[in-house]
Amino acid sequence: DVDSLTYQDALIVAMKRERAAYELYSDMAAKVPESHLKEVLEGLAKEEAKHKLFFESEYDERVLMDN
Repeated sequence: DVDSLTYQDALIVAMKRERAAYELYSDMAAKVPESHLKEVLEGLAKEEAKHKLFFESEYDERVLMDN
């Protein structure tokens, strides 16, 4: 239930979704033969990795440090 989601839970969900997106784009990049499309997919994967890192840092700073 979204109404009972804590900040910690929301960060965990966000990290998992960013990881899934990273894996999707990475897998797709590994399977396409076109170099331009491969580059686009690899770029998208890198962006998702940055997002995941942001949420991990937020988790470390806001959840782990507060406990």
